[in-house]
Amino acid sequence: MMAGGNFSTRQRSSSRTKIIFFSLLAISALVLIGLGSAPPAKENDYLIKETDYPKKHIDWIVTYTAGGGYDTYSRAIAKILPKYLPNRVNIVIKNMSGAGGRRGSAVLYRSKPDGYTLGMLNPIGLMTSDIVKKSTEFDITQYTYIATCVRGVAGIFVRANSEFNTIKDMQSAENVKFATSGRGSGTWLWGKLIKGIWGVRVHMVSGYLGTTEYITALLRKDVDAFTIGFTSPLIPYFKSGEIKPLLIFTRESWDLVPGSATLKGTPFGELEDFSNDRVIAGPPGLPDEMALLLERSLLNALNDPELQEWSKATNNPLYIRNAEETVVSIKKTLELVDKYKDYFKD
Repeated sequence: MMAGGNFSTRQRSSSRTKIIFFSLLAISALVLIGLGSAPPAKENDYLIKETDYPKKHIDWIVTYTAGGGYDTYSRAIAKILPKYLPNRVNIVIKNMSGAGGRRGSAVLYRSKPDGYTLGMLNPIGLMTSDIVKKSTEFDITQYTYIATCVRGVAGIFVRANSEFNTIKDMQSAENVKFATSGRGSGTWLWGKLIKGIWGVRVHMVSGYLGTTEYITALLRKDVDAFTIGFTSPLIPYFKSGEIKPLLIFTRESWDLVPGSATLKGTPFGELEDFSNDRVIAGPPGLPDEMALLLERSLLNALNDPELQEWSKATNNPLYIRNAEETVVSIKKTLELVDKYKDYFKD
């Protein structure tokens, strides 16, 4: 098991061996030095001596506004996590929205690596905003990644009575209006990919503030379609027959709306890795033993029966990955950003 995850190989008794990494827009190679994983941890290997941690509450940064998906998941996890920590303390949610999640992400990055500040990040959102303007406030490869709690499944969504039923229909149109929150957002990234890969004449209509506004604009016929990376808010509209998926970006069949078109059998299955994951992380430099303790505690909390029941009852699915799996996923996405980087140019 890794001692938390970042883009370096951790060694318990020596300095970390760095990965020579790359710019998001100029990746030429991924060179690994000292490639390998940490030795398996024994049962008590990662417990902080004398279990004096945590001594006080732990701040949990949510990089988006209260009431949204990141906030909802964070509060649900924060309710369960304390019972799996060595000392039961409160998890205090701090909403730090702004700049498409960059503000809160920067605060987390600058936080002291003492185990008292965690956060839920949107890696694909940070990557796409970096395409537009490279951040000087954080480096996505240097956070201490602890776990993933959600894997977002992206897709193209249209009105149920839309003239567009397939990608081929969109390819034949003179103009297809897609709702977006603006340049550098996840919806902007998908619009660029749809235009570049399938040749759809995408016209992005910007200024919408999130999924609720995308839905309103679609049903009002202000736009023809939108893309989002997390589909739970759409479930009531699938059930009511107002909105339908045109294409779901997954390699497998999609159980939520059986019969939906997916990437299965196409050459574009790798696009599934442009997923809107919700990742729990700490600042760079979090000590190994603390990162391991937090990873174990979070994995236990995510598998807790109460949280699992909440997930089912509220249609907020959980998708659990440990630290190492989280890092592997983020690396794949970074590689895809580089592969398709020419599509993101204006």
